[in-house]
Amino acid sequence: MATISAMRCLLCLAVLGVCTARLAAGQYLAMCAIIKNEQRNIREWVEYHHSIGAEKFYIYDHNSTHPAVIEVQDYIDQGLVEYTYFVNFTSLRSPYPQQYVYDKCLADHRTRHHFMAFIDADEFIILKAGQPSLPHLLAAYEDVGGLAINWVLFGSSGHKQRPQGGVLESYTKCQPLSHPKHTHVKLIGNTHFTRYIGATPHDFIFEPPKFAVTENFERVDGPFSATISMNKVAIYHYVIKSEQDFGVKMGRGSAHGVTVKDWDYFHYVDQQATDDCLDAVHLYAPQGNQTTVASV
Repeated sequence: MATISAMRCLLCLAVLGVCTARLAAGQYLAMCAIIKNEQRNIREWVEYHHSIGAEKFYIYDHNSTHPAVIEVQDYIDQGLVEYTYFVNFTSLRSPYPQQYVYDKCLADHRTRHHFMAFIDADEFIILKAGQPSLPHLLAAYEDVGGLAINWVLFGSSGHKQRPQGGVLESYTKCQPLSHPKHTHVKLIGNTHFTRYIGATPHDFIFEPPKFAVTENFERVDGPFSATISMNKVAIYHYVIKSEQDFGVKMGRGSAHGVTVKDWDYFHYVDQQATDDCLDAVHLYAPQGNQTTVASV
């Protein structure tokens, strides 16, 4: 049952589309994400990234049949999450909702943060050994356009039905780290130098002469890096999850205009996800009806 606070926010959605309890400006790192019917895992995504140092979350819910607001209402009340529900939008640059959201998030909130991460709700930033927090890692990249992080694609790990556990603990089978698909990057943009999104959700336009770099400070132009490096940080992309989840994902379509992924794509990812990627399994620990975040 929705709480009084959640009902109040649902009323706010009906009138304004935005639920927020703003915090003071000056938070170092924020996350921007567009979601659609991601209510089951959005709380894990928020809590996990908050545990590694993200201080603000801008969640744009695009026409979900089950809005995720109730799942994060307490975090809205605390000021950790700013939640926007939208159906229609107008953009002079792109007809696709993901590009619209990333541009809007950056334009509306850039002055409040030094860095903004632009990732999806099925993507988790995983810190490697020796990195105590994401802000600690980012401090070394304050003079560049942004940090471009290689991703790792995960398969279904044999799950036909949606597992009871969370994403991080339930999915452990990944494609080999050297797989060519892992040259794909997602960006944590330096708000002082990041202008707007490029042609895809994987690349951005920067103020000259700035540009994005990998963790090794190798220049990245566009959505791919020349080499794959995950010694400091990686993005674990749980792109298909269970067969049940993937069927739902096909039904909701794509937020960035590409062809909707079909079962051929599912089998392509799943059959090549032969490696064990276990380092994220214990990073998030749900307990009963309450959720707690394990130390990283």
